[in-house]
This record gives sequence, C-alpha cells and structure tokens, in this order.
Amino acid sequence: SPPDLTRWNQQVQVMRVFDNLVYNTDRNQGNILFTTDWKLWLIDHTRAFRRHTVLKEPKGIVQCERNLWERLRTLDEEAARQHCKKYLRSPEIEALLKRRKKLVEHIEKLIAERGQQQVLFTFE
Repeated sequence: SPPDLTRWNQQVQVMRVFDNLVYNTDRNQGNILFTTDWKLWLIDHTRAFRRHTVLKEPKGIVQCERNLWERLRTLDEEAARQHCKKYLRSPEIEALLKRRKKLVEHIEKLIAERGQQQVLFTFE
C-alpha cells in the first residue's frame, strides 16, 4: 500500500486526465510503474492519440491538479497544432483538441457542483 494514499490518488487522477486527453486505449497494470517512493510513471502510449472526439472514461475523473487544469483551460490551440503537426496527423490533432475542450467542460462542471477545494489540488 502507498504510504501517502492521498498523493497516490492524486497521481492516479492526473493519469486519468492525461489518458482521456490522449485517448489511451491501453492503460493497464503492465504499463503503470511506480518507484520505491511511490512516484507514478506511465509508459507505453502506442495506443494513444485516437481520432475519437469523446472522452474515454470521464466518470473516473473527479479531481485535477491545479497546474494541469490551468494549462488545459488556457491552451493556445494554434500553438498546439503547430507543436503536434510533426508527430500527429490533422484528424488526430483535431480530435485531441475536441477532447481537451470536453475535459475542460467536465472539470468546470465538477468545480461548479463540488467547489474548487474539492476538485483542484496542488502537489506539494
């Protein structure tokens, strides 16, 4: 068991936000690693960046790290397109941006329902 369950759960929430953003269809126990001090490492993203425009599993997202939230919320879409075009095709980029928008809407709804204190957290 992790010594700090709250921090572990926060790391899992970051993973869930990320996996929904990139539409990773292959998250499993074999591609989640953790160090001896329980730092989470995500590996194997070979089945990510799908063209789906819906979120994969939004119900699993109940919190978001504050810096991640701010970056999702304030993303410059044109800059993201420019950065991603070397690695992704246009339909994959557009799907990613649509999922980002849906993630922002999902987290905004959580904040409206439960309040920022319950939804947003900062790693210490």
